[in-house]
This record gives sequence, C-alpha cells and structure tokens, in this order.
Amino acid sequence: SDGVDDPTMDWAAYTDSFTNEMHERPTIQEWVDETVNEVLAKSPRRVVEMGCGKGMILFKVAGAPCVSEYVGCDLSRMAIKHVERVFRSHVATEASGVSCALSTHVRDASNFSGLADGAFDAILFDAFPNDDDALVDARMANATTMAVKEIVHPRGWWLRIGRFQ
Repeated sequence: SDGVDDPTMDWAAYTDSFTNEMHERPTIQEWVDETVNEVLAKSPRRVVEMGCGKGMILFKVAGAPCVSEYVGCDLSRMAIKHVERVFRSHVATEASGVSCALSTHVRDASNFSGLADGAFDAILFDAFPNDDDALVDARMANATTMAVKEIVHPRGWWLRIGRFQ
C-alpha cells in the first residue's frame, strides 16, 4: 500500500501499462478530483461503483452529504477489505457526521445480480482492461450496459470511469 499519508488515496496499483512505471500522483489526483466533481455535480443519493478498487472515488463520493447509500464492488477481496476498514476509520467516523450506508461485494464489474432494479441514482463502472480481442471487450461492455439499465433509476445516470493505460 502506498496510502501512507492518506489511506483514502492508495496509489499502489496505478502503474502505466506501457512503461510499468507508477503514474505521477498529480495525474491520478486530477483524475480522481475530476471524476468526483462530475459525480457530485448531480447530487446522487444512491450510488453503485463497479470496480471500486481501493476506494479513491468511493471515499470522496460516499462522504458527501447528498449520498445516503453507496455500494462498492471489486474483484479483489483485499481491496474490498481496505475499503471497509478505511471507511469505518477515516470516512464515516462519529466526528465526521457522514451517515452514508456502505455495502461492499467481491464480484466482477459486469455482475449486477442482487442489486435492486431501478433503485440507484448513479452507477459508476470502470472501463474494461485492454484485451487483445476487441470483440470480447465489446461484448462485455454491451452486457454491462444492458445490466446497468436494469438497476438505474429512470431519472438516474451512469458514468464509465476511464482507466489509465
């Protein structure tokens, strides 16, 4: 973990897939800030994030006064445990006044089963990793988009979060 200074901003997994070097922190910080601002501009109450990783977006959005429920999902059990621990210790503390209900799930970003139909104002999902087979990637994106349409509120919206190369 590289979130020593701030456990809500764990930079450890952000490497450039072309150079294998860590991305510069200001670049990642800018991406997180822009994404959070875009989400919060719409004042969502109930949010699902598929592919939440170690929660850099989750912590900031779930800590906003307008958000009452946040569902964070990721394939990594370790990342989900980090999210649960840091949310309790640094985000939803007694002193913070944050009252958002957080639930987490270890699951694939295309698995929306068990999430209530039409219940969420905002769905955030990670861009799919680069795949040598563009057809497989397109099929996964299509299946995910269809699943998102089932759980988003009729006046809700979704945002595909870009992944760094």
